[in-house]
Amino acid sequence: MSTTLTNTTLRASKIIHRSPILHPLARFVSEDAIAIMFNIPVAEIERIECYRYMVYVHARHVSRFVSYADFPPMVNVPSPNLYDGWRWRRRWRRHFHSSTAPAWWQDFYLANIRHSQTGDDLRAWKNLITGIEEFLSAETRKKLGDICGEYEAKLQEMMNVM
Repeated sequence: MSTTLTNTTLRASKIIHRSPILHPLARFVSEDAIAIMFNIPVAEIERIECYRYMVYVHARHVSRFVSYADFPPMVNVPSPNLYDGWRWRRRWRRHFHSSTAPAWWQDFYLANIRHSQTGDDLRAWKNLITGIEEFLSAETRKKLGDICGEYEAKLQEMMNVM
C-alpha cells in the first residue's frame, strides 16, 4: 500500500487538542506524518487526539498511542531547538536503542521533497534537513541530499523553460 501526501486542497483537520497545555513537540504532529508512520492513506485517519503527554491515533485498522517524540520536524512551524533534539534522542535511546531518527523519517522527508512545487518549498525542506542532519544516519543524509539536488535541478530546468 502506498502512502501519498495530501493534496493542497483545504480540508478539516483531524487533529483535536484534548489538553489545555500543549506539549512542546505538538507543533510537529501532522496527518501526513501519521500516514507515513503507519503506512496508511491519510483518508483512513479518523482522528488524532493530542493529550498532554501522548498522541492518540485512531484510523482504520489502527488505534495507538504515540509519543510526541516520534514525530519528525517539518517546515512552516517553529524550527527544532536544543530541547527538541534532547527529547528525540532520549526517546530513540530508550525505545529503539539508537541515537538516530527512525527509518520512516526518511520516507517522510522524501515525500515532502517530492511534493515541493516551488524552489522556496524545496529550500525550506533542505534547510530543515540541514538543521537536523545530526539526528539522521549517514545513509539517510546522503539519500536526502541526492534527492534535494535532483529536485533542485528539475525545478531550475522548469524555471528556465518558462
